[in-house]
Amino acid sequence: MQTINILKPEQPLAQALFKEYGVCLYLWTIHCKLFDISINWCDEGSISTDQPVYYIPNIPNDFNFYGSDPNNDIIIPDNVIDLAQNRDNVRILLYHAMEPFSWNFGKDFNEWWARQFGLYNIPSKQFYYISGDMSVDDNGSANVLGVCIFEALHRYRYEKDNKTTDIPINTHGPYEKEFLCLNSKARASKMAIMFYLIKNDLIKKGFVSWLWNNSRHMMMSNDEIRYTLDKWKHVPEDEYEAYVYDDTTFDEYRTTLQDTYYSLKEWGGQDEDLSEFYSKSKYSLVTEVNAGNSILHITEKTFKPLQMGHPFIIQGNPGTLTYLQDLGYQTFNDMFDESYDGAHSSERTKHIIEQVMSDKKVTQDILDKCTFNQQHFYNVRPETKRTAKLIQDFLL
Repeated sequence: MQTINILKPEQPLAQALFKEYGVCLYLWTIHCKLFDISINWCDEGSISTDQPVYYIPNIPNDFNFYGSDPNNDIIIPDNVIDLAQNRDNVRILLYHAMEPFSWNFGKDFNEWWARQFGLYNIPSKQFYYISGDMSVDDNGSANVLGVCIFEALHRYRYEKDNKTTDIPINTHGPYEKEFLCLNSKARASKMAIMFYLIKNDLIKKGFVSWLWNNSRHMMMSNDEIRYTLDKWKHVPEDEYEAYVYDDTTFDEYRTTLQDTYYSLKEWGGQDEDLSEFYSKSKYSLVTEVNAGNSILHITEKTFKPLQMGHPFIIQGNPGTLTYLQDLGYQTFNDMFDESYDGAHSSERTKHIIEQVMSDKKVTQDILDKCTFNQQHFYNVRPETKRTAKLIQDFLL
């Protein structure tokens, strides 16, 4: 195993690795353990002259990559700036693999990234960036890598919280509901799916969690809704008005949901054991964090049905199914018309809802795929191995 040299932070190491201090260094150390990547913590006096060494600037949890506010700039200590300016093997690594921020997000990120070079007069070739956008490419100004860390991270979280890998698959029914659809934070793509489920009276067909529904203040304002719809185009413009919430429609939606679904109010987090609901439903309607057209970002939401041995249809980025297939996972073209994977924005959303409208049959071939995916997740761990190799090749 090769070792990656990381320059010690200015704070004591034990303090700098606390999540409350910042996310980059904390996540880097956790993820290296998951991917079995060895770290050598260097101080200034022990830096090798022939091996790369990386300084990872910590950033606050509420860091914003957009805009011109100087509070949004990364902070690099003077001694690290001096080292990087005089030694080309000293590099700056911004590690943000949990999120899909990249130039594919738009000009705001490009402007922010370019500003960092100017601030510190460090050559762009010494800036390295690891993003959660797997479609990111090198735009000529920095070394960039897009990875998916959620296969490994979800397995770690689930086993830590639930202490088991023995997850039975319902091979003979009966099923109480057609689908399981888990939603926590109010994101544009999730709200679009909820809009169409309610509009087409489909809520009653599934176990649907809508965990933001108990807190009115957590709902997006109408202006925010219009902005996100305009940005991501999940709902056609001529349907915007029907999508806007007021207190009356919110109360009606909440009543409808309380009457027809399991609210999962005791759901403790992202990796709670919900195997009961997987077993009682035919498939997962996965609503990913982001369903924009210009990126590829896959989270634990997609890996849950793979782990649970559950068929799935995914409201995510175009190419999500193709990516999973490249990893060796099997998708369910015998249950769904998977051409939705290449569609964009509102067309993809409406295509997915059309699939949900019809009842599905769980055949033996489908169950065989479920068993294969579960074993592939636990025994092969294709994304975990791929990401570990990508990171080491990128940095060494």
